[in-house]
Amino acid sequence: MSSFLTDITTLRERARSKMDEGPITAADQIALRITQLQGEPNFSPIGIENRSHAEYVEGDGLVDMIKEDLVAERVAIESYSEIVQWLGDKDPTTRRMMEDILAVEEEHADDLLTLLADLESRGGV
Repeated sequence: MSSFLTDITTLRERARSKMDEGPITAADQIALRITQLQGEPNFSPIGIENRSHAEYVEGDGLVDMIKEDLVAERVAIESYSEIVQWLGDKDPTTRRMMEDILAVEEEHADDLLTLLADLESRGGV
């Protein structure tokens, strides 16, 4: 009779192999979901500026760069919030995925705010 649980050695090997693959990004998750729904994700860098909700603005220093990153995070948060709202109960799997991505973006924004406050309390860098 086979055991119900996977042995710890196998679990560790699986975890290490996932770590070697690197983190799964929001773009990876969304592309996978598009594929699961029989769609074809657009990975082409051509036209990305038109498809992106955020714009690239180069900061003059570290504080400016963090502020621009914060703006981009807030744009992402607003976009993902609208997607979650639009999905509603029509596609709960995609909605949950987008809620998870939204939570990560909100954490990023909080981290940037903390970093910005710390830098500004030191007189900027």
